[in-house]
Amino acid sequence: MPKDYRPSWLRNQISSDRFSNWLNSIVFQEFRHDQASGNSEFPFSHYFRAILTAIQRTEGLDELSCLPIDWGLIGMFDPTEAELVGRNYLHRFSAMPVVVRVSNGVDSRNFLVTRHEFRESDLSNPDEYVAKMFEIAKTKAIGDLLA
Repeated sequence: MPKDYRPSWLRNQISSDRFSNWLNSIVFQEFRHDQASGNSEFPFSHYFRAILTAIQRTEGLDELSCLPIDWGLIGMFDPTEAELVGRNYLHRFSAMPVVVRVSNGVDSRNFLVTRHEFRESDLSNPDEYVAKMFEIAKTKAIGDLLA
């Protein structure tokens, strides 16, 4: 039986097989990206540990906005359907987890886990991202005051 790498807070949300398949595809993607760039300094296992540690660190929340991530969406996204349906389809996956590399190197600090709606494009435009985070914080604060 393969090892179950799911963090304890994730065990009742997604099957071990689905999580392992997703995790391995993300790790392989990052590993291949570095290999193609000529960076073969680190073995696959380093990427695996770094990304798994970044996932565990989240405790199920987006590391940037602290909004909940819907881990049940892992493996559900269909690029073909997304292309056919467009924005409405993509909107359903806004809370899907995305692993983003934030700097060079292979270490858990170099990866963060965020919701699909706050993917890499947001990190490349910091002013727009800060404005979006401010709106989320303002909405959450107003909601907390009204609760």
